Amino acid sequence: MNLEAQLGKLFAIIQEDYRPKYNEIVRIARGNRAMITDGEECVLISTKGRRLNVSSAASVREAPVGRFSKEGVLGMVDGQLTLDQALEMRLIDCAGSVSEVLRFFKILRIVVFVSSRSLRAYNLWNEYKQGSHTHKDLGSSRRDPDWHWAGHDWAPSDSPPSGNLLFSGQMPELVTESFPSRPLSVPVTSDATWLASATLVLEVCHGRRDHYYVAERLARQPCDAMFLMQRSSSLLLGPELGWVAEKKFYDVIRRRIAEGVKFYHVVSVEGIRSHLGRPGSSFPQKKEALARLTRVAHKGREVVAVQNKGGLWHIKQIPENSSDEDFKSDRQARTFLIHKTDGSTEGVVVVDVGAMQISFRMRGPEMNAFYQTCLQFYRDKCIPVSWEVISDLLLESAKKNRQPAVRHAGQRTRQRVNP
Repeated sequence: MNLEAQLGKLFAIIQEDYRPKYNEIVRIARGNRAMITDGEECVLISTKGRRLNVSSAASVREAPVGRFSKEGVLGMVDGQLTLDQALEMRLIDCAGSVSEVLRFFKILRIVVFVSSRSLRAYNLWNEYKQGSHTHKDLGSSRRDPDWHWAGHDWAPSDSPPSGNLLFSGQMPELVTESFPSRPLSVPVTSDATWLASATLVLEVCHGRRDHYYVAERLARQPCDAMFLMQRSSSLLLGPELGWVAEKKFYDVIRRRIAEGVKFYHVVSVEGIRSHLGRPGSSFPQKKEALARLTRVAHKGREVVAVQNKGGLWHIKQIPENSSDEDFKSDRQARTFLIHKTDGSTEGVVVVDVGAMQISFRMRGPEMNAFYQTCLQFYRDKCIPVSWEVISDLLLESAKKNRQPAVRHAGQRTRQRVNP
């Protein structure tokens, strides 16, 4: 199988099985052309409307060049190599302006993501690797002695045009015939996560309320979906009295939902019951909070949901009983995740160590996988929260809170009558 057929079939698989990822590639590549070579063949990738076109190319001078080896891609798909390692081993490279290099690696990230999850794509790479073309060292198989850099041709003795780079931590041997033998690098930016194929811990906070500030900042970022899993529920009870951080988070979440962002919420009914009964905890907006939610019929009962222009999103509960002996309802994650408009996932995960709460804000491929796991749990294992159950919990809590207040008022009255 040649490179043109390989990439054509691969993009067809992505289009069929991972349509959002295919659309993302089209969006990244739209209006631009990219030359891809495996050292033996060159193909040109371009867009027409909302489709990707793959065609053979006779010269690498037509557009910026991305180079890869079959072993490099399969190594990343198998999890044996990170992108950094593939670059150091000279298995992957790209030349062009900064924006062109970033565009190439964005598309490469999507290709690796899909190929590591799709058996069809993975088998296609194996078939390509074992095909009629045998991999050679890229340095000995280059077709053209010069590289094309953003419209300029330049000789080994020249300096690179300003604003262009070869993306590599150290200049690999395969291009020393064409480029000055000196290291070039990309400044560390927010894109460093996917450029290095790493999942980064961006922030660590210690405190009972700090994670709400982290989550609030996350919720303000451009995103098309949010996942929130709590032991209690800010959305059902409203913010707790005195918790300014939770109030800010609650207000931002409501605003983002109103804007049409998808919202997946998992709560613990037992956790809500416990929180309502905790001494010193008060939720003055619980009636208003429940009134802001949507009451819908679902399989013969009324359940709690949120609704916006994007659709209807059930608020679901952690199963209290499960046939899985490893399932523990009181040990589920506390997390808030956003699926950003650029396709990446960022989130905060909260853990307890003794009486201390520690929150970790993270971004990267593994957070994307974690997000998919959370969505699967929401869809397959959780059931919508009953409106009646929540109403009864709130009513029960109100009765308990009224009784001590009445007795205390009576005592004060007797003391004033009988000093």
